[in-house]
Amino acid sequence: MCRWESLTYYFSGIEALIEEAFSLFTAEMSAQ
Repeated sequence: MCRWESLTYYFSGIEALIEEAFSLFTAEMSAQ
């Protein structure tokens, strides 16, 4: 695996984490 591929994998993982955190945040906000 070259460096560019690992970077792409790393950033897609971060994007998934942000998306999950954002959905949790909006769910909490709508629950209040």
